[in-house]
Amino acid sequence: MIMTAKNMNLSNYWSGGWRSLYTINVNSKGTKDLNGIVKLNVHYFEDGNVQLTTEFKSKVSVKIDADPDTTGETIAAAVDKVESEFQKNLEEFYVDIHDNAFKAMSRFLTENQKENGLGKFDGHV
Repeated sequence: MIMTAKNMNLSNYWSGGWRSLYTINVNSKGTKDLNGIVKLNVHYFEDGNVQLTTEFKSKVSVKIDADPDTTGETIAAAVDKVESEFQKNLEEFYVDIHDNAFKAMSRFLTENQKENGLGKFDGHV
């Protein structure tokens, strides 16, 4: 199964793409491995050029049923769970990078000698 999505908002200087590929053998009943890979690319280019390119591999067990509809629903639920977990991990990454890495890299005073105000944004993503 292949899923892909692209989104652009050039007036706000960003674009991004999501690609997912999942494979599973459904030729016989029983528990099988659903192997997946999600690839993500986000590009922000106002006053610079920042990109996030990442991939997430997964392997989950799925029960293959004699009924194709039941099997399809089971696979869809497994994909939803994997991709929701990946999204949750991304959100945690953004909070962590804001709270730790970006603050460590920034100057206390801006070039015009005023405080940068990063402390005012604690808890915001």
